[in-house]
Amino acid sequence: MEELIEPVAAPAARRRAAGQGGGAPDGGPADPGIGGTDICQYRDQYREAMEAVIEAKAEGQAPAEMEAPAEPKGKVVDLMSALQDSVRAAKQARGGESGEGQVREMRLKKKAPAKMAPAKKRPAS
Repeated sequence: MEELIEPVAAPAARRRAAGQGGGAPDGGPADPGIGGTDICQYRDQYREAMEAVIEAKAEGQAPAEMEAPAEPKGKVVDLMSALQDSVRAAKQARGGESGEGQVREMRLKKKAPAKMAPAKKRPAS
């Protein structure tokens, strides 16, 4: 199976192989990461899963069952309720009612009649 799939080198590795630089002198990445984050600590889980499926199919086996994604670890915020709470707090801070406001009908303004351009004079035929 290894002979069928040829690994694709990263652009920086291809530039180093071509002698164009693009990396640190020791052969490592030029930048430890974006914003000081070392991106080497992350795995490409999608690619790993796809390679496992491809290998299983090439060997004539059924692909392994995929794991369910992990539950989010952070606090999930309901944005609508947060917005409603914020609006309610702002109304109370203004000293206004916490209920609905008054609805009044607005009068439409009369539009001035459109001015028409004078007719163009044409020479007699």
